[in-house]
Amino acid sequence: MIIKKDEVKELLNIRDGYCHVFSNPNGMLMGADWSEKEIDKAISESNFIEKAGEVAMNMNHGICIDRKYFIETNDKFKEFLK
Repeated sequence: MIIKKDEVKELLNIRDGYCHVFSNPNGMLMGADWSEKEIDKAISESNFIEKAGEVAMNMNHGICIDRKYFIETNDKFKEFLK
């Protein structure tokens, strides 16, 4: 499922200006809190944004940017998927 750039921000679990993001380079899970500015840049520079796979979804990181970054989602995301 492709997600439009203008739909993403309202679906993220942003707390105190930050949102958790993880990636999985070479099979090693790496995560960090990104600022809203960093998130905005990743969204604007992305080639595509899509619903993440089952494992990431179970970790509440339901949005995937360029099959590289998995972004933490909020409760609105579950409603968005319906």
